[in-house]
Amino acid sequence: MRRANFHGDMSVDAIMRARPETIAVFLRNRMHCVGCVLAPFHTVGYAALEHDLDAETVSREIMEAFSLKT
Repeated sequence: MRRANFHGDMSVDAIMRARPETIAVFLRNRMHCVGCVLAPFHTVGYAALEHDLDAETVSREIMEAFSLKT
């Protein structure tokens, strides 16, 4: 099965569904995206803004999680 690649237009929900290992990134950054009703509508950039975090840093951490071999 082919795994999805991360891109900035993906919803937070799509990211976590495609690569469950990214959930740790959200939790580590104290982002309340896991189970949030808005997760299907928010991008990482918008979610980072809502949590007063640097979007580039969070995106980089998610890209690193996407590159992990499973």
